[in-house]
Amino acid sequence: METNLFALLEKMCGSRTAASESLDGLALELGVQGTRQTSSLAALALIRLGRDAESVASLLQWNEFEELCSKLLCAAGYEVRRNIVLKKPRKQIDLVATSSLISLSVDCKHYSRGISQSSLARFAREQLERTKQYKEKRNHSGPLLPVILTLTEGETKFVEGVPVVPLLKLRSFLQSVNPYDALAVV
Repeated sequence: METNLFALLEKMCGSRTAASESLDGLALELGVQGTRQTSSLAALALIRLGRDAESVASLLQWNEFEELCSKLLCAAGYEVRRNIVLKKPRKQIDLVATSSLISLSVDCKHYSRGISQSSLARFAREQLERTKQYKEKRNHSGPLLPVILTLTEGETKFVEGVPVVPLLKLRSFLQSVNPYDALAVV
C-alpha cells in the first residue's frame, strides 16, 4: 500500500487535477478554504471516495488530525485552545472550542483499527470526566459540552451522553448543538 495520502487520492481520482479538485471541493464544503493540501483533508477525501477509514487512519498522524479538527472549529467561528493539561489528577483535553453560546471539550480520535462499542463507551466516560474536571478546576462558566470527533463516516451518535461526531458531519452538528445540550451532560 502506498504511504502518501495525496498519492492515494490522486490514484483514486485518476489524475492530479481531479485530486486537487476533490480537495478544493471538500475544503469549500467544510469551510476551510486554503487548507486543501493537508494530509487530514486528503484522508477525509479518500474516506468519502470509499477508501477504508481504518487504512486511511493508519497513514495519518494524530497531530495532523487534531490540527484539522481545530481548523474546522475555527472556521465555524469558535475560538480554539489546544492541548489543555489538567493536574491532580493529570489529564489532557485535546481542544477546548468556545463560541458566544457554548464551549466544547473535544477529544480527537482517528482510529487505525476498528473500535468496539465498549471502548467507545470508555472514551466517552473519560471525556466526560476530563470535561467535569476542566469546568471545576478552570472555573469555567457557561455551558461546556464534551464531544468526541472521529475520522470515520456515519451519523452522529451519543455514547454515555457524549456526542460522537464524524468530522464530515461536524458542520451540521455545530449548527444544531445548543447550550441546553451541555447543561444536561456536565
